[in-house]
Parts: sequence; C-alpha cells; structure tokens
Amino acid sequence: MKMHFEKSMLVLLAMVLVPVLRAADAPENIEKYFELAKDEKKADEAKKLGDTILKQLDKDSNELNEFAWKVLTEEGLKPRDGDLGLRVAKAAFDACEGKEAAIVDTYAKALFDSGKMKEGIEFQKKAIALCSDDNLKSDLEETLKKYEEKIKEAKPVEKK
Repeated sequence: MKMHFEKSMLVLLAMVLVPVLRAADAPENIEKYFELAKDEKKADEAKKLGDTILKQLDKDSNELNEFAWKVLTEEGLKPRDGDLGLRVAKAAFDACEGKEAAIVDTYAKALFDSGKMKEGIEFQKKAIALCSDDNLKSDLEETLKKYEEKIKEAKPVEKK
C-alpha cells in the first residue's frame, strides 16, 4: 500500500514539474529562435525550435502573444515563419478565450498577413470591440484602416 502511494505521489509530482521545467527553458529558447531565424541557412533548425517553444509556452496567453508578435514583426527574419506566427497567435487566442484585445489584435495580424485578409479584418474589429483602453483602441482602429486600404488596393477597380 505504501509503495503504491509513493508511486502515485511521484507521478503527480512529475505531472506538476514537467510543464514548469519546460516553461523555464522558454526564454532561452526564444532568444535562440530569433538568432537562428535571422540566418536563412538555419531556417529548419529555427522551425523545429519554434514548435518546441509553442509547446513550452502551453496555455500562457501573454507569453504566447508576445512570441507570436515578435515572430510576425521582428526585423531581419529570413524567411519569416508566418505559419508559426499564425499557430502561436491562435494558441494565445484560444488560451485567453478571445477575451483580450491585444491578443485578438495579434491573431488578426497573423490572419491578415497569411492572406486571410477578410478574416483578419473580422478579428481586428473584435479586438476593437473588446478594448477599453482609449490609446490602444486608437491604435487598433488605425490598424483596421490599414487593413481595409490594403484590401481595396488588392482588388482591381473595374472600368466601364
């Protein structure tokens, strides 16, 4: 009986500690990811590390959002991994249940940048509706205008 209890406690302890230990590695891995992602020759290695980071950050919506934003906007990434940015932004969105304006904004950007422009605009509007900070709301509205302008530019105007 005592042996069974000890094994149960060890399993429980492992279940608690493994995610914590994984998350502890995330900051170092994020830094390494951006070093690798700036070197075209190391794109495959960066991609694998990006997938690892996504797993490490698990359901931490703020950390996922910060990582996604950097993947989507960091200067000098060769090539930019838009698929990773979209997956991480979606994970952040899911983790916050779509209730945080800044995270919804990041998800909207990831959608828009990946070619899902209409969907990106829909989510940008959701971010604006969620936002209670006037300064942030102004920035979100400006982004929405840029998205709408880009869609207009992408659609050729028919001449009669």
